Amino acid sequence: MKKQAYYVLLFVFILLMILSLISILYWRKDNQKTKEIVSKEEIHLTVEDDRYQLERDILKDNPDTVGWILIEGTNINYPVVQTDNNEYYLNHDFSHQWNDAGWIFMDYRNTMNDQNLILYGHHRRDGSMFGSLDSFFDQEYSLKHNTLVFITLDDVSEYEIFSIYRSPADDSYLDTHFESFEEELLKIKNKSEIPFENISQTSQILTLSTCHDNNRDRLVLHFFKKIERNT
Repeated sequence: MKKQAYYVLLFVFILLMILSLISILYWRKDNQKTKEIVSKEEIHLTVEDDRYQLERDILKDNPDTVGWILIEGTNINYPVVQTDNNEYYLNHDFSHQWNDAGWIFMDYRNTMNDQNLILYGHHRRDGSMFGSLDSFFDQEYSLKHNTLVFITLDDVSEYEIFSIYRSPADDSYLDTHFESFEEELLKIKNKSEIPFENISQTSQILTLSTCHDNNRDRLVLHFFKKIERNT
C-alpha cells in the first residue's frame, strides 16, 4: 500500500512539473510576442522638433488604437487600444492574437473629453504591461519618473503623478466623471501612500489601474493633466 501511494505521489509530482514547465513556456512566448509587437509599432511613434507624433498608419495595424502612453525611463511605452468592452484586451494583444499578457486598453466608456481617462493593464511578473507600477511606491523613483506622456493622433498631453495607492476593484476611481471634480481630486490625493506636491489647476486626470496581490485588490496611479500642445 505504501509503495502504491509513493507511485501516486510521484505521478502527481511529475504531472505538476510538466504543467509548470508548459506554463513557463507559454509565459515566455507571450512576453516575447509582446516585445516584438512593441518594437514593430515603435516606427509609428516619431519625434520631430522635440514633439512626439503618432502616425495614422498605426490604424492599419489595429483600428482600435486611440493613442500611445510613455513614461520616459520606464518600460511603460505602449500603444493604447479601446473597444466596446473591458474584457477583450485582457487576453488579446495588439495584433488581435490570444495572449495572456493582454494589452494596455482604455475603459470602453471613455471619450477623450472625460474628466477621468482610465487605462488598464496586467501586472506581469517580468515588469511588462503595468507590472512595473510597484516601483512608484518608492518616492525617489516616482518623483524621477513623474511625467506621463499621452500621444493621440491629434494631440500630445503631459500628465504629472499626484497619487498612488491600493484599492478595492469597485472603488470610485473607475468613474469617468465626478459630481465635484475638485473635491474628488482632493480625495484622490489624500488616498496616496506617497506624498506629492499640490495639484496644479487641471481639467482632466489619467488613471492607471492594474491587478495586485493575486487579484485581491488594485494598484492605482493618478496623473493630472499639466500640459497640452497641438502636434
